[in-house]
Amino acid sequence: MILNMLYPEHLGERFIEVYKQILDMRIAAKKDGNMLLSDAYKLALNSCYGKSNDKHSFLFDPKLTMAVTLAGQLSLSMLIEMLHRIPDIIVLQSNTDGITCKVPNNERSINMYYNICKEWEAITKLNLEYVEYSKMVIADVNNYLAVTTTGKVKNKGRFEVNKVVGSEPAYHKDNSFKIVPLALQEFFVNNIPIEQTIIKHRNIYDFCGRQKFKGRDCGVVRYISGENILQEKQQKNVRYYISNKGSTFVKKYAKGTDELINKGFQVTIFNKFIERDWIDYDVNYDFYIKECNKEINNIINKQLNLFE
Repeated sequence: MILNMLYPEHLGERFIEVYKQILDMRIAAKKDGNMLLSDAYKLALNSCYGKSNDKHSFLFDPKLTMAVTLAGQLSLSMLIEMLHRIPDIIVLQSNTDGITCKVPNNERSINMYYNICKEWEAITKLNLEYVEYSKMVIADVNNYLAVTTTGKVKNKGRFEVNKVVGSEPAYHKDNSFKIVPLALQEFFVNNIPIEQTIIKHRNIYDFCGRQKFKGRDCGVVRYISGENILQEKQQKNVRYYISNKGSTFVKKYAKGTDELINKGFQVTIFNKFIERDWIDYDVNYDFYIKECNKEINNIINKQLNLFE
């Protein structure tokens, strides 16, 4: 927006002056190591773009939204096209703000890569940042695990173990079944079998899922008592885990239809923490192992096809 002088038409060029001041403050805060302030400025900067497509916002200007989107996409497309001058390069993924490439590990190819990137920076006046990975495990562009050459693990989407926004914990995000991405990370990074991680883990919260009900929709659990099938209505936000014995969890829609939650498995409602001996939690390990194996099989098949 700043480099291309893109701003809400009704606010004029003065908008860019103020916008750049916020960007400068963000850069200064990041340089000083004040990540809380840096993340706050980042949120303010990003929300300006988002609000340009919100008809209820004073920043509303769809032309600006499209100009920023198309300029970014076309610029990255140009970079991808330029990088294909490098023999045998593979573009693994491309998102709205970056690309990931597999570059042949030789001096000529690597030098070409950085020289082309510099050429692109001169054309677009944008600056690139680089991260080198020793390993990438990709389900899709929004869900992957990557290990940097310094050993740092980056998780996105379904592979996120500890969900964050910037550098702060994202308490509003859904941390359901955290044991699954945790076991996947141990498997792909440290070659530890899925079963070993799951069966030895002893934090019951990491086995818990969350189900949220909105409006007039609600959740009920059904269970057998003697010869009767009983059901109990649940609160709007429900914490539960998959157990060997327990109840069937059902979502009841306001329109009158039902939907089974985690169909084929029993659940134990765990809104209130109850401390027990681990064996008494009766965790159904098979469910969590199957969830991990679904992800592994999906990834392995895709990646074998990619490099055939």
